[in-house]
Amino acid sequence: MVQRLREAWQTLAGVNGMTGPVEVDETCVGGLEKNKDKDKKGKSKKAIVVGIMDRDTGKAAASHIPEANSIRPNHFIDKHVESRDTMVYTDSNVVYRNRRNHESVNHKVGEYVRGQVHTNGIESFWALLERGYHGICHHLSVKHLH
Repeated sequence: MVQRLREAWQTLAGVNGMTGPVEVDETCVGGLEKNKDKDKKGKSKKAIVVGIMDRDTGKAAASHIPEANSIRPNHFIDKHVESRDTMVYTDSNVVYRNRRNHESVNHKVGEYVRGQVHTNGIESFWALLERGYHGICHHLSVKHLH
């Protein structure tokens, strides 16, 4: 099963030239804190994965990033969109605040949809990934997140 997942992710890794609008979000992949050994609790960090989904085509791409600073997620977006003028929808994460053609929703205050501004598509993508992660694989190491 893991081999099939790797092949599927390899296919998705080549998705470029999204014309948009696109949705971008990050998720953390890793085990539950309550399931760790006592000596490992609070010590290991979860891996950060950034994803992008084209609303028109439904195509998505994701990639592991070592840290969610302002450069890496924005570089990931620029790599996958056809033009810097592509409309980008995100949550209120501060790393996206200086992008052109960008709008966001603020989940912290209960705002999930404002007209066309939402991240529901990419959130569904993460939900499928996490269901597969917890239900089938049970563990994904950082070295295989590429």
